[in-house]
Amino acid sequence: MMLGRLLVTMLLLAGGAAMGGETAVSERAVEMESRPGVVTAYYLAVPAAPPVAAAILFTGGEGSVGVRPGMEIAEPVPFGRGNFLVRTRRLLASAGILVATIDAPSDQGGGMTTSFRLSDEHMADIAALAAVLKRENGGIPVWLIGTSMGTLSAAQGAARLGDRVDGLILTSSITRGHRKHSYPPNGVLGLGLDEVTIPALVVAHAGDACEVTPPADAPRVAEALAKSRRRDLLMVEGGAEARSGACEAMSPHGYFGREQEVVAAMAAFITRPDRR
Repeated sequence: MMLGRLLVTMLLLAGGAAMGGETAVSERAVEMESRPGVVTAYYLAVPAAPPVAAAILFTGGEGSVGVRPGMEIAEPVPFGRGNFLVRTRRLLASAGILVATIDAPSDQGGGMTTSFRLSDEHMADIAALAAVLKRENGGIPVWLIGTSMGTLSAAQGAARLGDRVDGLILTSSITRGHRKHSYPPNGVLGLGLDEVTIPALVVAHAGDACEVTPPADAPRVAEALAKSRRRDLLMVEGGAEARSGACEAMSPHGYFGREQEVVAAMAAFITRPDRR
């Protein structure tokens, strides 16, 4: 199949999903038993209208977002703080997508190692949350969306969970090894992407200077998804001047200054009429 390669501005001009205001989104902190004796908590951002799809977000780093179950989140997280996916989760929800931002499970001491991200236990947690989102929302499709280290979780989930999940988005994908982390030396490229059949979108910023997420590798990630029913490569340019290190959120690595456009492009890909 032909692989699309799009600039974010081109995708929006082609008819991206409309983004509503964040105030139309309600949010709460939830927990569930994802394995016997293990609790997984998550922020659940709920759009005003019945959702057309759900997304599980995987943050980077140690994968911890500090969820306190039972907490109502009255105000959205300001743009200027935190991981790209975490700080924009309400924007994604405002496009009609139910958004679950997953935290590290209770047996991981507040953070996920890269080994845990690739483990059977992590896959069980993801599968359990996907099943809950489907069961409680009329069987809507559930997408896995990861950024940076979170792409290890999302890619592994897409490769191993089969039809229990329905779509994949990888942003700032890990494709190079790191001496402090135990994952394949080619990152997500070593996680069985060639077996993924669900729709997939690969997003990268041309200015990303993080040593383990070089944008030059993004086409290789997209090509590895050759069996995907629908796939695209989205290359982003421009944005605001960086306010953090190259591998942190307030830089091209985190689409700083391009959040609105990138989230709209992801929402458009998820909600296309042929989204399954």
